Amino acid sequence: MKTYARLLCVLLALCCIFALASCKDGDKGDNDTDRTEDTGDTTEKGLKFKASEGLLVYYIYKAAYEFTEEDLIEHNFDAEKSLKDQMYDDQHTWYDILVVRATDILTSLLIWCNAAADDGVELDSEDLRSIEDTLVQHRIVAATDGYSLDDYLAQIYNNTYITEAVLQAAYELESLSRKYSEVLEERFLGSVTDEMIQAQIKQDGSTDTTPTRNIGVIVLSPEKYASPEDAAAAAESILNRLRAEEQVIYGVFERYAAEHSDSGKIYYENVAKGDMRSEIDGWLYGAEARKVGDMAVISSNYGAYIVYYESDGDPVNVVNAKLALVDKMFEDWFSQMKEKYGTLVSEELIEGLELDF
Repeated sequence: MKTYARLLCVLLALCCIFALASCKDGDKGDNDTDRTEDTGDTTEKGLKFKASEGLLVYYIYKAAYEFTEEDLIEHNFDAEKSLKDQMYDDQHTWYDILVVRATDILTSLLIWCNAAADDGVELDSEDLRSIEDTLVQHRIVAATDGYSLDDYLAQIYNNTYITEAVLQAAYELESLSRKYSEVLEERFLGSVTDEMIQAQIKQDGSTDTTPTRNIGVIVLSPEKYASPEDAAAAAESILNRLRAEEQVIYGVFERYAAEHSDSGKIYYENVAKGDMRSEIDGWLYGAEARKVGDMAVISSNYGAYIVYYESDGDPVNVVNAKLALVDKMFEDWFSQMKEKYGTLVSEELIEGLELDF
């Protein structure tokens, strides 16, 4: 099963490799600078999505939150010292690494979103409403402490770079990049031929012909119920009504999902063992045999799920071949877009930051 996270990780990894290489060489991305001079500064070409100090600082903090305790120990992090004065490795300070990673993330998102805009893909009213709902929750949290959201963020981050407008811009970048990745994935999958699949299977040497499974999932979020048990009880009630239908086909399940699910994602195609949460995975691929048409309520600490085994999917080796082919298409596409848009986070923007780290 293909996911947005996997796609973006592939592209961010490529972007990170390029950025770290330029940082290590000490040339501050001369190749990108040369390309920008040849093609013109992309910020003057009317790009819809551009970098800002606030966005860069936001992703610096996000990059910091991704470090694990093992990372801190391995690289001798000292909480008493400035990040600008202690080395992450032989050539980079901790601050250098955070800026490189944040620049990678922001650059990738800007590439995704400007490409989406050029392709006519944009956020719709439902997407924007979801972002606004998230901001409303932030405002409520800030108000309980007697702050506006901007003042609350200034307290949390100890600077005034990150504001409500910056949060909204970041959420829009992430939402649009996710949406566009799904558009491209469908487009790329549609271009994959049987000949390409067979050639990839031969290259992979895979012989696993176990069928995957196509499933529908209704999510009942725990935030809407007093406890996980209440969510499970509500799920059982919905499932009983589903089973009372004269015939349960995917269209019927989809109708119930539209009415009750707290997730916009309903249908999961070509689900292999290990793709889903452990509770769902255990039901799909556990000791008890499943057959097409089976339904069940599955509970977890994250809420309750009504799962519907709709049909068998492609064999595992075919799914993996498609994934490999589409991954390569995404990599090639991203390289082309990186060439097209050039430098999107400038050295001047980075050097102009005044962060007390």
